[in-house]
Amino acid sequence: MNLKDKIVKQEFIIEGINKGIDNLLKENWMWDVVSFVRSPPMFVAKKVFSSLGGKLADGIEDKKDEIDNAQASEDIQGLKKELDELMVLLKDFEKKKMETIGFNQIVIEFKKKVELDIIKLKSPEFQRNLVGVMYFKVVGVDETNRTIELKTSSFPDTIILNLKYETLTTYQDQKGEVNLIYSRYGDPDLRPVDGELEDCYFKIIETK
Repeated sequence: MNLKDKIVKQEFIIEGINKGIDNLLKENWMWDVVSFVRSPPMFVAKKVFSSLGGKLADGIEDKKDEIDNAQASEDIQGLKKELDELMVLLKDFEKKKMETIGFNQIVIEFKKKVELDIIKLKSPEFQRNLVGVMYFKVVGVDETNRTIELKTSSFPDTIILNLKYETLTTYQDQKGEVNLIYSRYGDPDLRPVDGELEDCYFKIIETK
């Protein structure tokens, strides 16, 4: 075998190794998400949600791109089936996240009106106010950084409230920071767009 043939063979081997690594990486993110979904309820750090959620969102978007670029109808059908499976996995991911939270509802009284927006999205849809007593569904808690992620029926499901708190003790006046998060998936860990932080004065009335 001459030198040219050896180089071609070496390049072929390297190409095969790289493809294998790429496949392993793809399999690993899927396995990580599936393992998380199937695991028993436990405390999970916020960064784990963000990492797994980001990989899942990227996988869904990649699959949508494959469908858009596919030519043969049988290929499209197969890709749509794979996309449906990913969407089911996304629902299971959301359900598992809720299982790791100690409470799922919270009532907060805002002492002063807080005006919020996501300026980079340039739409009045994201101009929202917090005032008085408000009821929220809890969709995420980061105990390390003392932030809680909330939804309310008065906001679209794609808008999440991100509140930085001092304590979760009820009836204690506190100062924090709050901003809106937009996610097309309705999940702050899936391709979020953050709004501007604003100071807020509030107290927690009830958690359940």
